[in-house]
Amino acid sequence: IPPLTSAELKRDEEVWFPSGNIILVASDQVAFRVYQGILSRRSEVFRGLFELPPPPDTEKIDGCPVVHLPDDPLDLKYLLLVIFCRKKYVMIVSSMAVPSLTGHAATPIDRTS
Repeated sequence: IPPLTSAELKRDEEVWFPSGNIILVASDQVAFRVYQGILSRRSEVFRGLFELPPPPDTEKIDGCPVVHLPDDPLDLKYLLLVIFCRKKYVMIVSSMAVPSLTGHAATPIDRTS
């Protein structure tokens, strides 16, 4: 993956913490600036990812290491909102929603209020 500049990224407005110390880039170049320590503490997957030594030519933007992920930006956003903002979602089966991997149509609904 060729290195990106901050101008090429589409910053997610809701999950972009100016003091964050790592940038996750989902497919479609959507970027999330978050806190590596919190990700490691709350996710075994991210903990395992961050335990690996970074390559010597690690891409950085605004001084933060960049991690490219193959995930859909909306899926990653929902996960990060749960991790960082304690949002809760339920999956509602709907004929109008996008089919999920299980073959059922699912729509995330914010249940924080």
